[in-house]
Amino acid sequence: MFDKIYEIAEHSESFEVLRHCITDARYNNQIDARRLIDGCWCTVAAQLAKEGKIEKVDWMRSLGANINNIAEAYAQSGNVEQVEVYLKEHYASIDSVACGYINASNHQEVKKCIDEHGASVDQVAFNYARRADHQQVENLLNKDLNKDHEIFDAIAAGYALGRDYDKVMFYFENHGASPDEIACSYAAIGEHSQVDMFVKQHGAKVGYVIKGYAFGGYDDKVADLINSAENRKDMALDAVEGYAIAGNHDRICTLFNSYELGATWIAEHYAHAYYFDKSDHYIQAYDGDADFIASIYAKLGNHKKVKEYINSKQKEIQDHISDIANIQEAYIVHGHINEADLCRTQTVQLLDSAKAQILGSNVDSNDEEADLCRTPAKAAKQVLIELLGSYQQKRAAVIDSSGKTKQYFHGVFFSAFQKSFSQKKSAVDDLISALEGNNVDLSKHLPILRNGNLGKILRAFVKSGAGNALVFGKEVNTVSDFIRALGEGPKESQEIMTL
Repeated sequence: MFDKIYEIAEHSESFEVLRHCITDARYNNQIDARRLIDGCWCTVAAQLAKEGKIEKVDWMRSLGANINNIAEAYAQSGNVEQVEVYLKEHYASIDSVACGYINASNHQEVKKCIDEHGASVDQVAFNYARRADHQQVENLLNKDLNKDHEIFDAIAAGYALGRDYDKVMFYFENHGASPDEIACSYAAIGEHSQVDMFVKQHGAKVGYVIKGYAFGGYDDKVADLINSAENRKDMALDAVEGYAIAGNHDRICTLFNSYELGATWIAEHYAHAYYFDKSDHYIQAYDGDADFIASIYAKLGNHKKVKEYINSKQKEIQDHISDIANIQEAYIVHGHINEADLCRTQTVQLLDSAKAQILGSNVDSNDEEADLCRTPAKAAKQVLIELLGSYQQKRAAVIDSSGKTKQYFHGVFFSAFQKSFSQKKSAVDDLISALEGNNVDLSKHLPILRNGNLGKILRAFVKSGAGNALVFGKEVNTVSDFIRALGEGPKESQEIMTL
């Protein structure tokens, strides 16, 4: 299919000709057909990007080609101008750009992606391991003195994808790398014997295997595993996650109809895979939760999509105050501080609460609320407790088909590396208790408090400077600094916490 679509794109002299050819051949859902080139999966649009055929790449993007694949290809080919276009205008992921630079061994640009643009160190380590660049893997480990366990999971998963069996076992046996992530990577490349070993001997979860097989295009394996599972709906959703990253829209459509999957779940997986138009389609066509997906767009930094959502709500904004506030919160906790003004300027008159005042909105408030905002320690404590409470409520609401809260969102092969729900809940409960003035040992929770979405919330809070007020005037710049200082403060200053 790759060759057929590439040939159509190569010979099309205009966008209309390309569109008609793709539509007439019913290739719309195969627009991102892939093939392995130089050890990397490559879509037609990505190949055109590597060849410098910018106009045709734009045509393919307009027909639904994935922006991350394109941005990665531009980075790999050294087209910095187009990389900037896809980051700023099309909101591609900086992790994909870093991956492209890794493929080109452009270590200086990779470093910039991490230091200046916040690319995930775990994802960078994963991709360096995938390419067997042992020196760069070691450099990252030496640099990250406060490294979380997830970086070892990422490295092992990367080495598995690169079929470096010895390195996989080294990180599995010596650093406790996750068997789930390893099995997922092995499934993606069809290493069935390795998958079986990690499932049968090391307890790797089948859901991760299904995701890997889906990403790798092993449809028969996916179908067999789903059919043999008791919780078929959950397993089908795991497959959707893998298929979304792979751009296999036909398989997602089949699973959606066969297992009556929720449209919002499909839309979420598409959003995380940066297929924003597909995400919108499932929300609009099947009455999905647009408010939830808008908060996902804010988390990913897609300000254009957030603006579209807000504008669509203008006539009924009074009924959506909390939803707009959730978007604003998502912007803030994921580090998009400036973009939060988009929400402030359009909904400031509706966000009439102390929390809105703390976050910078000009609203009228009573004397008690005004006093709260004028007192730094009180304000900081209040907003952090609210953010933590909101996080717990939303995280607990993520359930599986049996109605139980999911312990994990995704596998690290596809997204951020995560701790379990139980671990996160225990850590948050203890942090709130410490904020209330109780003597709690938070050091044991440090790796958990730095992890995933919870870590992003705390990181943004600390970077805003609000954390300084809670640690008795000390200047803290990292989550680790903040948590340690919170536990080291003088007892007489604990009265601030109990105000």
